[in-house]
This record gives sequence, structure tokens and C-alpha cells, in this order.
Amino acid sequence: MIRPTLRSVATSLTIGALWLVGAWTLASCRDAVPAPVTERAQLTLVVAGLPRGTGAGVQVNGPSGFSRGVDSSTVLGDLLPGRYTVRAGEVRAQGVLWTASPSSFDAQLAAGDTIFAAISYAVASGSVRLTISGLPSGATASVRLLGPNGLQRNASSSVTFAELPPGEYTVLADSIQSGGTGWRGPFAQVVQVPASLTPVSVSVDYRRVSGRLVFLGSGIPADARATARIQGPLLTDTLVNSGTVLELPVGSHVITPLPALRSGSTPPRLYVPVLRSVTRALTDAAVDTVVVPYTANAGPINLTLDNVMITQAVQRSDNGIPLVTGREALLRAFVVADREGLAPPRAVVRLFEGSNQIGTLPMTPPPGALPLVTREGLEDQAYTARLAADLVRSSLRLVVDIDPDSSIGEVQRGDNVWPSGGTPRALTTVTVPPFVVRFVPVVIADRAPEMSPGRITDMLNLARAMWPLATVDFDIRAPFVSAVASLQPTDADGSWSTVLSELRALRVLDGAPAGVHYYGVVSPAYGTGVFGLGLIGSPTSVGWDRDDAAQVATHEWGHNFGRTHSPCGDPPGIDAFYPTVGGATASVGWDLRSNRIVSPLTPDIMGYCANAWVSEYAYTRALAFRQNTMSPRVTATLASPSQTQGTLLVSGHSRRGRVHLDVPQVLRTSPPARSTSAVFVHDPLVAAPPGATHRLDLLDAAQQVMRRYWLVADAVDHAPDVQVFAAAVPQIAGLRAIRVSDLRHALGASTVSISGTANSGSAGAEAVVRKP
Repeated sequence: MIRPTLRSVATSLTIGALWLVGAWTLASCRDAVPAPVTERAQLTLVVAGLPRGTGAGVQVNGPSGFSRGVDSSTVLGDLLPGRYTVRAGEVRAQGVLWTASPSSFDAQLAAGDTIFAAISYAVASGSVRLTISGLPSGATASVRLLGPNGLQRNASSSVTFAELPPGEYTVLADSIQSGGTGWRGPFAQVVQVPASLTPVSVSVDYRRVSGRLVFLGSGIPADARATARIQGPLLTDTLVNSGTVLELPVGSHVITPLPALRSGSTPPRLYVPVLRSVTRALTDAAVDTVVVPYTANAGPINLTLDNVMITQAVQRSDNGIPLVTGREALLRAFVVADREGLAPPRAVVRLFEGSNQIGTLPMTPPPGALPLVTREGLEDQAYTARLAADLVRSSLRLVVDIDPDSSIGEVQRGDNVWPSGGTPRALTTVTVPPFVVRFVPVVIADRAPEMSPGRITDMLNLARAMWPLATVDFDIRAPFVSAVASLQPTDADGSWSTVLSELRALRVLDGAPAGVHYYGVVSPAYGTGVFGLGLIGSPTSVGWDRDDAAQVATHEWGHNFGRTHSPCGDPPGIDAFYPTVGGATASVGWDLRSNRIVSPLTPDIMGYCANAWVSEYAYTRALAFRQNTMSPRVTATLASPSQTQGTLLVSGHSRRGRVHLDVPQVLRTSPPARSTSAVFVHDPLVAAPPGATHRLDLLDAAQQVMRRYWLVADAVDHAPDVQVFAAAVPQIAGLRAIRVSDLRHALGASTVSISGTANSGSAGAEAVVRKP
């Protein structure tokens, strides 16, 4: 036979970039001299392409537990015969990502073999140098870089974004307001970012955008001062006197003139505007003059029921946000007078079930005289009545009647009733599932969190006030001891993500139903820094136990309802579609706890600003999420019990494509399928289904795929590069290892042996049940 003295293994390598050099002894069969057999082999790795002094991060694994890290060109000698797996991981150096070709291969070494292999690294990332100019001192920019696969980076000043995957990027500059003036960036800029060491330069030049407007009232004496209300872009809501020149942001403005009183005459004379409102679009710095004629009002008194709003947390003027069935609501009726100094008369809400009137609610009038114009965002501007939770149902109809006794002698009362014409209007309501929370005290380094009844009640009451919730239940799980040593204020070591991953796995371990939220409570040793973390669109989150724990929990539950961050306080992962500059709610809210009206200038709860409330944008999307997620996005199909030896809990997380696997745990009983996020496929060659983020393979002793699952991992709110997963899979006969791969990265895989798995079951999961 022909005995190779240098054997080629090219047939075992599937990536063309790998080159192997082999030399064979050329001889005929009859003249061949058998080569001496040695028991050892040699593997020479040539690593090229990286900057000087940068380690390669190559890992070589082989028989009998052989494992060696390789940072540069290396000769691995005295190797046992067998199969060796070489994996070349991504390398980050000086803000640049380098990837290898080939990224992995297997080499089968026989006794006496000498194999050469080259691994070539190349730049795999690009960068964008963003230069922001034009803003005044103290103003903060709001620029977003949007890229492939939902990637987003935010900038408040000039910066260089590194380690960007190559592709097409869009640079968006949000308009901002500073010093009462609007500033607008350029239109969307689209750039191609190649894999290169040279950054792509993008300039964002902000320009001042403002116009000037003057309001004038005509037809009134000089001692009767006319005023108007100006509403426009950037939440402008200003009262202006006749003749005053206002500098306003460019855009459409609504001018609402108010009645003018000549108080020096006897009796006082009222002048009313002929026009109800005027709309003007400001386009440049030229002065735009709006003249509104006035006329003396000598007629009888008239009240107008201008609008009625029914709200539970936030509402639009047209009542376009449906009410949650079985939750208390506030009815506000806005009544304006045609002259100053009119005391508010009695008002009632008539309640109907079908065509039958079932009751009457008295309304609380606004203090002082009736206003001359509706201002929904101010306190004490409307008649109010609270609708009890049992009244908020789709069958309830109502009518609002101002001065039903005609006590002030109006001649025209047709505009005193809502709806117009007096036909009862039905409530628009929706039903939402109960909000069920399992609080998990998380013990870290012997630090147990505060879990007082008062603290928990505060968390749930604030969440109930802001989010579309009706029934709220909770329990408290037995304490969970985390594997992390401590929490860092910047989360530099990913400890917060680890705790979140543990809680995600704990839900599966406990067999928790899909609708139960797991909220871990921790007690960090620091007072300033990261205070919470939540999965986006999945019911797991964690927050600290400090005085603002209620605000933190409400924010994190918003992430669980599918919301990302609002642009206030410079958070990561800002929602690119949030409609309001600066992250304000831009809608009138109501806090049922204090019965107070919340200004539309209040920051949204999903930003990083204090004293926040929920916006219409966040509330309506959370409502849609809660209505449409009664069951999880993906359910599991497990093998039948007769084919298994038990069920394994597989959990972990990915950070920038690198997979971290926890030690698999054996479950005593299979949890409900809906508590997992895995879909089983019989054929390993079947392509990944839409939405899948990771692949889970069950491997035999030869590292061959026995079964394959597709996972849908959950995104983490403050860490857009982190995804968390947990799934229950069958422990089939012959199973020796589990491999999880990140589908976004060729090298994003991790393998763990299942030998010696812990039989954790669900011990310690008993809970003390309480209700708020």
C-alpha cells in the first residue's frame, strides 16, 4: 500500500478559504516501503491579517479533553490521533471587528500526520464619524443612526460609532427646542458603510427654524385688550396680547382669539371674536400678521359644552383611546362662557342601559368663574365626574347636560348637551387579561432586597394608574440566590443581564403560565447607576428596591409590554417612531391615585427623565400588545414522554453574537409547553422559520445532530446587543451535549456537556399569595 508521510485532510474541510499542504511519497505498490508508524501528530496553524500585538482568539479542541487557545501562528505538536475542531472567533481591536476565514473546520489527524492550515483575518466592521454642529451652547442634539437588522445608535453630540456591521445606514436628526426656539437638522441621510478601517464621515448641521407672528384684534376700543391662544409645533401653547410679536417654531399654528372685556365702562362691555380660530403656517422669519375682527356682545348669556373627554390614564380629545372594561374612569366636560365672571351652574351625567335611564351622576364644577376658552391640559378647567369601575362597560350609554334647570336664563340651550342632540353615547371599551406578577426576591452576595407590603403596593398602584390594566394579582416567590457576585453600576460585567437570564430560566423551571410576569427585586450596594432591566415583549424583568422602585417597575413592565425607550434623558435603544421631540407625552393624562390632571409636557415613562407619565403613543401600543399576546409568540413541541428520559432546561444569553450557556438542569416534570420558546423540527436541514434567533442542537457522542430546535430569544431593553433565551427540551437516549448557535453570527455558538446535570426541579418555588 502507499503510506502517506504528510496526509492531506482537504476533503474534511468545507470552507474554501482553508488551504492545506500535503506531500505524498510517490512509489508503486510493489516498491513501497512501509513508513514507521508513530503515535503522535502535528498541526501547524498560520494566523495572518491581524494588527501587531492583537491576539487571534483561536480555540482548538480534540481528543481526551485537549483544549488550547491560539493567539498567533503556532505549531501544535505531540498530538494524539483523532478529530480536532478549530474555531476562530471574532476579534475586537481598536474599535474594529475582525473575522476569520475559515471561521471553523475539523481536521482528522492520524498517527504521524503533519497538517498545515492558514487562518486569515480581515476587517469585518465599519465605522461612522458623526459631526454635529449649528446648535447653541447648552443645547443637546438628538441624532439616530439606523442600520441593518434593527441596529440603532443614538448621539447627543459629535461621536464616532465603531464596530458597525457593513451595510446601508440612515442618519436621522430629530428637531429640538432650545430657549423657546426650534432647531432642525438635515433630512434623512443614507450612507453605505463598508468593512473598512476608515470611518465614513457624516455631518449634521442644525439650523434655527423660527418665524414671527403678531396677533391683532380689530373693532374694539383701546382699553379693551384682546388676547389669543397660540398652539403649534414643539408643544407650543401660549397666550399672547394683541400687537405682541411672537417668535415661534416653523410649522402650522392655530390662533384662538378670546373674548375681550372693556372693564372701565358701566356696565362692563364684552367684545367677542367673529372667528373661532385661525390657522397659519409659518415658513420663515418674516412677520405674519393675523387680524381677527371683534364685535360687541349685547345679547343674552350663552354657555357652550365644548367637549367631553373620558380617560383612565391618557386620552385624546376625540376619545379615540378605548377604555378598559372594569377600570375606573374620569369624565371631564369642558364648558366655556361667552363673557367673564359667570359662575358655573349645576351639571349632571345621565346614565343609560339600552334605552332605560339607570341613574344620574352629579358633576363637580370647576372652581371660580367659567373659562372663556377650553384648555384641556390645565387643572380646574372642567366639570368632572368619576365613573366607578363597574360602570365602565360597553353597554353603558351616557349624556352630559349643563344647567339642566336653565338657572342662568339662556335662550339657546342646544349647545349645553353632549353628545349634540342629546342621544346617549355608548362607551368604547376593550377587555384585557389580568396582570399577574410573581415578585422574586433575588439574593446577591447575601444582600436581600426590601419586599415590604408598602413597597409592592406602590409598584402595582403606579403600574395600574399608567398602563392599560384592570385586574391586578401578585404573589411573592421564595428567595432566589443568584450566581453573580455583585451588581455593577455600569453593568460593565453584564451581571444585570445574567440576573435577567436567570429569571427567564426560572420561569421555565417553575412551569409558570405564559401570562405571569416574573419581576426580580435586587438590592445593589451602590446608590447611582443601573437600576433595572427588562425583556422587550416578554414577561421577565428586574429592578432595585429603592425609593423610586415603583417608577422603575412601571418602566420595566412597559418593556415587557413591547415598548422601547422614549427620547428623554438619552437612553439607549430609542424608539425611532416616537412622535414627540424631547420625549414628552404630548397628551393629557389623569392620575387616578391623586385625581390630578397630568400636563402634556410631562416626560414619557419609557424615557430616563423623572416625574414621568405615560404617553398616548406608549399606552395605545401597550394596550394592543396586551390584547394580542394572550398566548406566547412561539410554542414548543416536545417529544412524547416514552421517547425521553426526562426534560432539560436549556438557558443562557447572547451578547454581540457570543452565546453563553448555563449548565442544563433536569426538570422533574415537563413544564407547560407555552412556557418555552422552542420549536422542534424533525429534519435538521430545514431552514430557520421566520423570527427565529437561535438554533439549539442535541448532539450525540460524535457531535452529530440528533434533534434540532429553533429558538426565539428575547431582547433586553438597556442592552440592545443582548438576547436571553430559555427552553425545555427532551433528554433523549444517547444525548451527550447541547449546542446553541446565534443565527446572526457565524461564530456565535456555545456547546455544553450534559453529563452531571443538576436535578433542580422546582423546589423552593412555593409562594405567599397576596392581593393589592
